[in-house]
Formats: sequence, structure tokens, C-alpha cells
Amino acid sequence: MRPSSDRGQFEAVVALVAVLAIGAGLTVYAGTLSGVVPDEPERETAETALDRVHGELRVAGVVDPTRLGRTGNATPGGWQANVTVRTRNRIWQHGPDPPEGASRADRRVSVRVAPGDVDPARLTVVLWR
Repeated sequence: MRPSSDRGQFEAVVALVAVLAIGAGLTVYAGTLSGVVPDEPERETAETALDRVHGELRVAGVVDPTRLGRTGNATPGGWQANVTVRTRNRIWQHGPDPPEGASRADRRVSVRVAPGDVDPARLTVVLWR
């Protein structure tokens, strides 16, 4: 019988070459996959801007539409933005009209329409370059 220590061993150079080949293959695969699969950076940008705009407009948990002028710093540099707060009866808007196909994100919020009067609304942020 042969000793068991002779079985299942590889030369160190062969093992190193195999590990490098697998690593190179994974790197090429990941690079190709990232170029083929479409990503959504603009949606992420719109969602991020929506979070920031909501933070700028919110006072004690309720959106204050009189603060719309402060939303300029909440949008990323190099982007134009339109921010809209819409209730059933009123619309507040800040920024130029957006073009078709612009990146859009929105959420339900509560908006102060008068002192002590709060209505449900939709906050929408539209971004484009």
C-alpha cells in the first residue's frame, strides 16, 4: 500500500497559477457584466435628492411649502431640479418645468396648509442635466 501522504497534493506553482486564473476570470466576468447590465444611477440620484429635499422642507414632521426656496442645496451639483408639493386643492412648485424622461421620485407627506391645518400631499422631485 502507498502512504496516504502522496495523494491529493499539488505543486505550489500549479496551485498558484490556478488561483490567479480563477481571479482573472472573475475580474473579466465582473467587468463585462457591469458594462452589459443597465444601472439606475439617475433613479438613485432622484431618490437621494428626494430624501434631502424632504429633510429641508420638514418642520416637526410636517412639510412646510414656504420652505421650497431652500431646496436648491439639496439637489446634486450639475443637475436641475423641480420640486412640487401637491394636495387635493393646492400645488406649490419650485424650479423650471422638467423635460420628458427626467428622473423622478415622489412620496406621500403631510403638508401644513395653514397654522394648525395639515393635509395629505405628494412631494415630487424631478432631476435632469
